[in-house]
Amino acid sequence: MSFYVDFNPKYTKTEKYLLQKIIKDFLSKKKTVYDLRELKIPKIKNDMENFLERFVKKGISFVSDNYKGTFLPISHYFISDTSIDFFLSTFLEDALLERNELSNLHLKFTLLFEEHYTKDFYYSFVIKNIRKREFLVTLEELKLSLNFNEYERFYDFERNVLKKLKYDIDTHTDYILEFEKEKRNDFKNSKITGLIFKITDKNSEEKIKLTNNLISSVSSKTTDYKRLYDLIYNGLDSYLPSEIENFLQKSLTESKKRKLTFESVFEDSIRRKSNYKLIGEFQGKFNSPVELDHMLKNVINGLNLNDFSEKDINSTKLIMKLYFCKEGEVFDIQKNGILINIRYSKKDISLVKIYETI
Repeated sequence: MSFYVDFNPKYTKTEKYLLQKIIKDFLSKKKTVYDLRELKIPKIKNDMENFLERFVKKGISFVSDNYKGTFLPISHYFISDTSIDFFLSTFLEDALLERNELSNLHLKFTLLFEEHYTKDFYYSFVIKNIRKREFLVTLEELKLSLNFNEYERFYDFERNVLKKLKYDIDTHTDYILEFEKEKRNDFKNSKITGLIFKITDKNSEEKIKLTNNLISSVSSKTTDYKRLYDLIYNGLDSYLPSEIENFLQKSLTESKKRKLTFESVFEDSIRRKSNYKLIGEFQGKFNSPVELDHMLKNVINGLNLNDFSEKDINSTKLIMKLYFCKEGEVFDIQKNGILINIRYSKKDISLVKIYETI
């Protein structure tokens, strides 16, 4: 069965922005309470009651496996002279957290897409090919699926549709989307007949980068490269990169003392229990270090930690570190039993993980 999700009736640009902001904050465990002066939505300022009345009455229609229907995303709101508090419906909350019958619609991704056609692409091709990871779509089939006929030149279609679609997938899902042109023959100016799409899991890609970086420092010392690579790659499911780096260096020294293979000593090391427990994480494409710093503080506040709050983050120090760090550099911030691991990218997706010492 074909999957389908759409706003019913259609949301205005302002309404869609507000709903997506509320959903993002909910998924980041932030409070959905907003200062009316900071919300910066003109229609709320000029015509608040009418805007809110229309906004909360609009629904989301869906088709999923054996179910179809419509539900309201916002159950209610409270407003004062200075702030407004929005409440998502329990049904949408459960759908976003994939705890009800709509889990296969991946609403935590698709409701955040900026382009309407990304949703069609995701349901028509991505969901069906996640296991295959690679699939070919003819240009005719793709345009028909996305309901695009106005771009005759591939250059225009790529610039106005494909690149925006890729940005949506890369930014709002757990996947990275790449595509290659399929031509009629090998000549340079041959007509493009289709596209080969490749889906990469962000977590897998991140682990590969970290594994390559970690093994590079000891690659000359190993006699079984594949075994060591697999040990590091699988170890990243349980340990921080800094912990594994420490294990590697200690294993080099220990293997010489005990006259054992480097790989055996390292394997013994990663069988021990990690000193850290993952309690929160987020990722995204941030336009500046200030944006990442702001997001980190909001996530920290949402975790309600006893001995750590946003005040424990030295924003000036963090922002300066981000400004001057290398592309894809990984570093840690540690204080009061909390460790924050950051991989910052100025061009791509940044990843932040928050750990508690155990």
